[in-house]
Amino acid sequence: MNNQQKQTNFVPPHAGADRPSLPDVLAHSALQSAVCAVSRQCERIYCIDATAGNGHDTCFLAGLGKALQQDVRVLACDVQEQALVNTAERLKQCGLEAELILCGHEKILEYLPQDVLLAGAVFNLGYLPGKERKENFVATKAETSLEALEKICMRLVPQGCISVHCYTGHKGGLEEYRAVSGFVSRLEPKLWRVLCVSDMNREHYWEYLFVLEKLQIRKRGNHDQSNCKKFI
Repeated sequence: MNNQQKQTNFVPPHAGADRPSLPDVLAHSALQSAVCAVSRQCERIYCIDATAGNGHDTCFLAGLGKALQQDVRVLACDVQEQALVNTAERLKQCGLEAELILCGHEKILEYLPQDVLLAGAVFNLGYLPGKERKENFVATKAETSLEALEKICMRLVPQGCISVHCYTGHKGGLEEYRAVSGFVSRLEPKLWRVLCVSDMNREHYWEYLFVLEKLQIRKRGNHDQSNCKKFI
């Protein structure tokens, strides 16, 4: 069975969850396609969940490796220990594995080996669901989210994909969305394709999903893509 057939048959794991939201479905579809494409270039590839949260995206990325019968390694980070506990439990329920790291996403690349291909990354910005009711809940910040996004964009290989889900209904959310929107809108069109999906029928607390695809630039007379290190 080839990668294209596996991609069609794959059903992402959402253990213990209701039907995933439409933005999640769109993001996961794009990431799945990217992992399929990049996995043809190298036996081992990496993906990053830059906001582990409750582990839904981590499980999705980890499940891709099993579904595609490829060596897909997943790094997932969060600044909250409880998020990593939740993610570890969800991974256990799904029978999946990932490397969980307690750090800000602006530091996640410090844990990524230098000689590997980074095929995809997920940012689900905002706060850990359920914590917003507390007075001093922890939320992602525009400055560090932008720093992480910039670094991961540089490390991502051609045909790779990044999804960024922004929410504007909490303190700092609108500023974070504006920072991300400003950055992705300035990416070089010859090197990137950037899509934005947003709510069209809501007056308040909009969600925005950005999907970034790093384009493959082909050079004349050089079509060999077998070297796993050439895109680093």
